[in-house]
Amino acid sequence: MMAQLTLIKNSKKIIHGLIVGSAFTLGGLTAFVSLPIEANLPTQTFTLPLPALSAQLDTLDNNEQHELVSQWIEIKNGDSLGVIMERAGVGASVAAQLSASPNGEQFHKLRPGTHMELKFDENNQLVALNYHFSNLNIVTAERTDNGFSVQQIIKPVESQIVSYTGNIENSLFLDGRKAGMQAQQIMDMADVFAWDIDFGRELQPGNTFNAVFEVPYADGQPVGSGKLLAARIMIGKSEHTAFLHKEGGARAYYDKNGNSLRKAFNRNPVDYVRITSGFTKARYHPVLHEMRAHKGVDYGAPIGTPVHATGDGKITMKGWGNGYGNMITIQHGATYSTVYGHLSRFASNIQAGSYVKQGEVIGYVGMTGLATGPHLHYEFRINGQHVDPLGVKFTEAVPIAAKEKPSFLKEVATLTERMNTPVLDDANMVATTDKDEADKAALQAAAADIDFE
Repeated sequence: MMAQLTLIKNSKKIIHGLIVGSAFTLGGLTAFVSLPIEANLPTQTFTLPLPALSAQLDTLDNNEQHELVSQWIEIKNGDSLGVIMERAGVGASVAAQLSASPNGEQFHKLRPGTHMELKFDENNQLVALNYHFSNLNIVTAERTDNGFSVQQIIKPVESQIVSYTGNIENSLFLDGRKAGMQAQQIMDMADVFAWDIDFGRELQPGNTFNAVFEVPYADGQPVGSGKLLAARIMIGKSEHTAFLHKEGGARAYYDKNGNSLRKAFNRNPVDYVRITSGFTKARYHPVLHEMRAHKGVDYGAPIGTPVHATGDGKITMKGWGNGYGNMITIQHGATYSTVYGHLSRFASNIQAGSYVKQGEVIGYVGMTGLATGPHLHYEFRINGQHVDPLGVKFTEAVPIAAKEKPSFLKEVATLTERMNTPVLDDANMVATTDKDEADKAALQAAAADIDFE
């Protein structure tokens, strides 16, 4: 392409009034030349070559920075790095390169539910990836001239003592969330008091609660629910306290006087369900249509809800129990036994004659046998006699050792003061939204499963 350059000459004087402007477009190049200042002057013209337009466009392309395009992939059961690369359209050969790289063995530990971020350039070539093994553990890979550079990044974690306080207006869960507690923290506090408080029936509006947790933080954000150090629930004038104490390598919770909170039995074999029928000597049977004694408690719950053993013991019966449907009987020492009826199925590791621990899942709620709806029928027997599971007084575990009492009471004083003057930074408050629940659940699961190998 040529452009005309016009020079204006005058025999007595030379007037230079030249202005040159250029505009570059994909369609072409146009040169604009100024008009002479004086009219009717003799002119002389000649041409000069300009750089080719294609060369200038190449220069512009080289200077342009292209943004990488990210693709997020969720790891599913059975996924390998090769499967993921094929799913992303990259190819198994790239997976082989990544695995063969130094630290590439980190990609052999893929976990279902975690996520991998793949980054592509403008040519759709994989140039980097980030595998979020957990919230604290990230494996990165960047393409180099010799393959990939793989690194493992583990974020530093520090613990912070966080206090919470709240009033009961609706439920422990909702009001705990309103006070800034994570869902798992509320569950942990409820579990500690499971032997002493029936949260479905005893907790009333106006009751108060306090809790102190040691929470792990990374990058200024909590990466787990942490460890419950102390808790207090006031029901009317009744004070329920719990303090964590380590003794002989084991950790346990005690009240402020050093009495263990772990009783011989949990009060309920299922979590967060409603009682549909209580213990009574006369109840109209919905299937048999006659008055019969109801020698247990029915817990209405969806089919498949886990059923937990309420105490340590030996399974003496597992199988079909006629009206009970699928049932399990557990003997707890020489005095106590418990019965679990209408199960949909049994836990895979449960066999007659095997021993189970308190809280272990033994089966799942169903509606087998004489049942009109999904529920668990639970019985508690003392020396073979049926008693009301909700009214029985459970024996306490061993209190704190005398030699540990002085140090324990010092801990109680410190943590009680902390509960009396709770400190909760506004940044740690959480909103009770569904999205927040999902985000916090994912974060908690990631932090709990961290692998530092």
